[in-house]
Amino acid sequence: IRFYYGIDTQNEKAASFFAKVASFGYIVVSKPVQYFNISFLGLLQKPFNRRWIEALPVTLRTNLLREAERLDMIGVRLLQPKANFDVEITTDALQLTDTYDHFILFSGDGDFVPLVKRLRELGKSVTVISDRKYLSGELLLVADKFVTLGLLNKVVEGLLIGDGWITQNPPQGRGLKRG
Repeated sequence: IRFYYGIDTQNEKAASFFAKVASFGYIVVSKPVQYFNISFLGLLQKPFNRRWIEALPVTLRTNLLREAERLDMIGVRLLQPKANFDVEITTDALQLTDTYDHFILFSGDGDFVPLVKRLRELGKSVTVISDRKYLSGELLLVADKFVTLGLLNKVVEGLLIGDGWITQNPPQGRGLKRG
């Protein structure tokens, strides 16, 4: 079993976490998380945010956009973490097809549709595990099975807290950056 995870180099506890995962027999595949500056207006104008922005009362929407523009003007930026493993997962899944019959993908990303289709062509069964709100409709259609994180949490009690993964020590001081 391979475990793909982005390493936050500022998190001193990451090494012990990866050592624990490896102690379970998993192969840990990791790379450093990269942080990208994004503007407030840029974030608010993304298609996935536009719908809720437009649903706000006009006065609130106007004030929010005005404040976002002000923060952008004075150089306040958000940091967006990114550590995609699409290529690594796809490469490993295809190179190792003779070592497994069932592929379990913990992602709802539609970028994996071609991989899942190819694995099915090769006679592999594929289960996708994802939260419904992050699941590509096409990925749902091409997979053999789909398991929600909510159902997984019922089977493995305590895996999730609320709507997200357990986070004992969330990143501190990396949300805003001036400059």
